[in-house]
Amino acid sequence: LVTLLFSVLSDFGQAIDPHNRGIALERAGEYEKALLQFQLAIDRNPSDAYSYNEIAWLYVDKFEINYDLAIKFATTAVSIAKERNYHDRLLANYLDTLGWANYKNGNIESAQALYEELVILDSAKEFMHHYEIVFDAISE
Repeated sequence: LVTLLFSVLSDFGQAIDPHNRGIALERAGEYEKALLQFQLAIDRNPSDAYSYNEIAWLYVDKFEINYDLAIKFATTAVSIAKERNYHDRLLANYLDTLGWANYKNGNIESAQALYEELVILDSAKEFMHHYEIVFDAISE
């Protein structure tokens, strides 16, 4: 379906930008292809915090590898979001990715500090779930 969509749009000369193509591929479960599109989006726009965060999340949640690289990409997303005063909810999303990457990499104290910052911005259910896991790991 995704391939057909890209084919049809190409036939009509309507280019889909790599960021949106990455989102479509990620939703279709085409994670490797999505990763390449998000990287292309960053190459075209080095300030694309969303694509940095998506790459980090793919490594942490879908591939479950390269946590150091995930931390690097998520750190960049957070830095861009803070520098540009992104909305709290968006920054919280990036902090969640960074915190979860740190947790998965065994950096529990770093994850704890990030989640403490995150819950001040947003206490959404999906963030609180990760927050509780990190704090349970600290107390063990």
